[in-house]
Amino acid sequence: MAHYKHILTIHPEAGKINILSFSPTKRLLASGSSGGLVQIWDLKSRGSTKELQLRSAVLSLAWDASSGRLFIGCKNGTILSLDPSTQRGLSVIRVSDRNVGSGTARTFPVDALAINCAGKVAHTAGRHVLFYHLSSHQFPVSIKALPGPIDLDYGSDFQAWIRAQSLHYIDDNKLAVCYGKLNCIVTWDLTNQQMLWRSTPIFGIFSINKKGDRIVVPDAHSGVHVIPLAENKSSFVLRYYPDPSANGINFGVAFTSNNVLVASGHRGRIVIWSVFNRRITQVLNHPDHWFRAFAAKDDDGISYIAAATGGSSEIMVFAAPYVYRQRKLVPTDENHAKIMVNQIVFL
Repeated sequence: MAHYKHILTIHPEAGKINILSFSPTKRLLASGSSGGLVQIWDLKSRGSTKELQLRSAVLSLAWDASSGRLFIGCKNGTILSLDPSTQRGLSVIRVSDRNVGSGTARTFPVDALAINCAGKVAHTAGRHVLFYHLSSHQFPVSIKALPGPIDLDYGSDFQAWIRAQSLHYIDDNKLAVCYGKLNCIVTWDLTNQQMLWRSTPIFGIFSINKKGDRIVVPDAHSGVHVIPLAENKSSFVLRYYPDPSANGINFGVAFTSNNVLVASGHRGRIVIWSVFNRRITQVLNHPDHWFRAFAAKDDDGISYIAAATGGSSEIMVFAAPYVYRQRKLVPTDENHAKIMVNQIVFL
């Protein structure tokens, strides 16, 4: 079976870790803490390469497609962009009611950030999602707001509490947004600003695979819902405990291993699933702490998982080597610790 091994424990210097994010093209891991500290870790040298101390808690992180710039969303409504190679060119945006047309100066926490391949930055601002078009790593003046799911009529007071709390690009012109209070995921056509699909009420944290055809969402009963975005495919649930009432709340979920496995952060453990046979392939345990933040990626034959613990504010990094073999099946031998899952061989 696929065995992830613990390769690194990181001890950040300020506050609890709120967010983790792997760079798309390099072996870099960024962390953001409640104390406003952003650190970039090099998985090759296993050390911190850059640090940036901010005045506000860090809530969201996102890399551009080339890993040349890291975007940082803060609790005080600021968004910063950082070049990890030089730590220069820091840009600051203030996210306030003025951005969504109300004219007041109230700021919004930047709960989530996402960047598509075309360089369009999407971020949350209350119940709105704002967009910035990047040109040569500069922020233009044009801003476009996308309203929440206005077809759901719960009254004006309830609408005021609706909050866009997480988002992911499906492709360059489609965005998936999870709205708090409603506890549903809405997919949007950005070209026509039309709602394409809305999920049933679910837990508010979710992840999407690189192909943009599957969403994974944890629930409060140790389950992970795998939801295909295609109309002719049905969703299913991966559950860690046989008893749905068992105590094992999920804190994070992500696709890893070239979109083959789903890894889910449970209380004190990380459970790794195979989407294809819907079975657990490995459980990584931490005896003392919960996992708060969660990230996963594949890079040059190595699959990485990073998880931040809630009690000690440690970041634990796990890795598993694999070989991708196109159009060739490798038989599973019980005498060898390897498994073939949709043309992915873990060694």
